[in-house]
Amino acid sequence: MTTYAVVAFPPPVVAGPACPDCGGLGVTGGRYETATDGPTLLVDVFCPTCGGCGSAGHDDCTVPHAWDDDFEPDIDDVDEDACPSCQGREWNAVQGFDPGTDAEPLVLRVPCGCTEGRATTWTEAAP
Repeated sequence: MTTYAVVAFPPPVVAGPACPDCGGLGVTGGRYETATDGPTLLVDVFCPTCGGCGSAGHDDCTVPHAWDDDFEPDIDDVDEDACPSCQGREWNAVQGFDPGTDAEPLVLRVPCGCTEGRATTWTEAAP
């Protein structure tokens, strides 16, 4: 039997037209398994077009993107007790690869440890 865990994230708030590839959700709908010391974590794949913000344009974008390595939230919008690891985003972007293909690298939305209490878990028997 395998125990799985997933952390649900709300879709981004999109100001303006939604990304044509993800419909404003910021993720592709694909999920990958990530091994942990506990349950197998299912993580989302960021939309490669919008980078997770859900927007068709990025001129006035205030939502963090998967490619924002130096993301620093507006100090007025973040609780001083925000997680120092994810800076309040609740996720970290991790590069992944689709095994057995020559496809471009994927960017996975890996939940930060600070979201552990929001994880939903279930157990499935092997097929």
